[in-house]
Amino acid sequence: MEDVISVCQRLVSEKAAICHDAGKQGENSAELARVCFDQYVAGVSDAMDAIGSSRLGDTMRTFARYKMQQLKDAPSQH
Repeated sequence: MEDVISVCQRLVSEKAAICHDAGKQGENSAELARVCFDQYVAGVSDAMDAIGSSRLGDTMRTFARYKMQQLKDAPSQH
C-alpha cells in the first residue's frame, strides 16, 4: 500500500509545481491554477478513499496543502 501513497504524492507534487508556475502568469491564472489543483487533489483523494480508507484520502489532502504552502513560501526563482 505504501507504493500507492508514494506514487500519488509524486503526482500531486508534480501537479502542484505545474499549477504554481501557471499561477504566476497573472491574477486570473493564480485563481484558475488553484481551482485546477484543488480539483485534481480531490480526484486523487477520492480515488484513495475508494481503494483504501478515508485515512488515505485525508493523508493526501494534507500532503497537497503542505506542498502548495511549501511552493508559496519558497523564494521566487525570478
